[in-house]
Amino acid sequence: MLAPDTMLHDRYLILSPLGQGGMGAVYQATDQKFGNQVAIKETFYTDVQLRGAFSQEAKLLNRLRHAALPVVMDYFAVGERQFLVMQFIPGKDLEQCLHEQKASGQGPFLTAQVLSWADQLLDALEYLHAQMPPIIHRDIKPQNLKLTPRGEIVLLDFGLAKGTQTGHSKSSKGIRGYTPNYASLEQIRGTGTDARSDIYSMGATLYHLLTGELPQDALTRIAAMLLGQPDPLRPITELNLEVPLSVAAVIDNAVSPNPDQRFETAALMRQALRNAIGNAASVSLHRTPTLMDAPIFSTIEVSASVALDHGSSGSPWRLDAGPDRVDQIDQANLSKDIPGQEIDNDSSIDASQSESPALEPSATQSTFTPVSRFHPSILAVCAMILVFAIAVLGIFRFQIWGNGLIASINKLAVSTQANASGPSLAIPMRVEAMRYFIEIAPGLNQSTRATGLMPLSEGSRFKFHFKPHQSGYLYIIALGAGDFWQTFLTNSPMPASGVITNRVIAGRDFLFPDGGQWFMMQPDADTTPFTVIFSPKPLTSPSFLTNQSGHGLSQNEIQDFAEFRKIHTAQPAELVAVADNNQPAVTVQVSAERPNDAILVFDISLKKR
Repeated sequence: MLAPDTMLHDRYLILSPLGQGGMGAVYQATDQKFGNQVAIKETFYTDVQLRGAFSQEAKLLNRLRHAALPVVMDYFAVGERQFLVMQFIPGKDLEQCLHEQKASGQGPFLTAQVLSWADQLLDALEYLHAQMPPIIHRDIKPQNLKLTPRGEIVLLDFGLAKGTQTGHSKSSKGIRGYTPNYASLEQIRGTGTDARSDIYSMGATLYHLLTGELPQDALTRIAAMLLGQPDPLRPITELNLEVPLSVAAVIDNAVSPNPDQRFETAALMRQALRNAIGNAASVSLHRTPTLMDAPIFSTIEVSASVALDHGSSGSPWRLDAGPDRVDQIDQANLSKDIPGQEIDNDSSIDASQSESPALEPSATQSTFTPVSRFHPSILAVCAMILVFAIAVLGIFRFQIWGNGLIASINKLAVSTQANASGPSLAIPMRVEAMRYFIEIAPGLNQSTRATGLMPLSEGSRFKFHFKPHQSGYLYIIALGAGDFWQTFLTNSPMPASGVITNRVIAGRDFLFPDGGQWFMMQPDADTTPFTVIFSPKPLTSPSFLTNQSGHGLSQNEIQDFAEFRKIHTAQPAELVAVADNNQPAVTVQVSAERPNDAILVFDISLKKR
């Protein structure tokens, strides 16, 4: 084990161990180059094949980009020791959370909560399985699922993953491993794994989270069945009466010992769960609050709804002239829209495998001739054609956004039979509307980059880099001198900001401030709050957004601004830290059903170290 304060690879300062097993250890560390927290995984392997498996894990993760997957930043060896540097994910794993849940007498997790996690994970599996060649995780279990303070799930530990054409379990001791209670029969026997093996592990994990009981291993189950005994895996609804029968049926399908009886793709299982939720309208997939305390290193509030009254935080910023930037805005192209990147859809779904509910006959539908007049084979063919047509229609409801395939169901809503007039059940899907990061003023030789999820040192000079998904206009409001709200970027930017327009171009970096100007954290300011507004068209209301930047808001204007926020944050944005070309960034995510001409309002709140 590495001791705290150990400097590793002349870059990573070890802070504390996060966990240790027989084959390795994980540490929390600080990346001295960028100042952010990272997780460093060390292997204790001496076997050549096991060391190769660890190297494979590094290569697999390095090329993956998904919100539910960690980002690998570095991989190196020191003598016989191997290290993997990845994004630090705060929070606890779901096994810890479940243990605490049961210890407090609360029982297993709520169904709505588990299904929300399942939706995120199945989207990640869909992404992994769509890689060329497909990546099979092969170790999905509660211990490998980290729950962040934002209530999001991250899938960890790809040490058993298969990502090459020849990566069958019989070829490597490392790849041969499995966790019995969550592994499929084919994985345990070493006869080969595919996407359906991850489906089994996914189903076993959901079973555990919904019942609080460890699922029976596949070998025990198949042995009982061969002896003519009942499946020892107790029904979910017997252990948790709150789980709808339709949801339990989907999980039963996923944990079938026979791979041919499972869902063939994660997309199909995800859709089946959504259909099951639709049939059990008492379940809601809206994200629930996190279960654990705030992590030690998550001290920055990055919120989508910051109140207007920030109290007496002092003067949080000022413009400070610094060295002129080498790269300046291309003024000739400011008025030209740049088309967004084309989305490659390199994953396909077999429409014949999709499941859809049977169609109900409409009131105007013509009456069928009595069944006795048709041969049974004709009826069977007609039924198959009808099911296939419904499946194809269901598949075309998928949409593409950003870098991944998001199964976005347009207004998937159902009404309860008990209360037909009650509210509909909608499953919110989110897409990226904008990306940004914070540039910290150059030190000796170069500037650094941050997300704002870590405090800034007193006196730090910084600026924003915004990159929207569509062209439009950017507005920024913050607390100015004397704790008064003030406009910093409007339709008429102030010359001191270094920019001449608030127009932003899709896919292009927009700096604010620019031209050698920087914001600065003041000694008497603990928090620096900014409100960012994006509109596809120039705003004329509130009227102060059309005035020269630097205008202090009156009480009436503050009230107008509060009303403006209330309207445009009815569906709040979510800020999610990601890696952008292995560099820290934040994505601003909104509802997939949000209109293209909608106005986006979100807040960035930086704290002083």
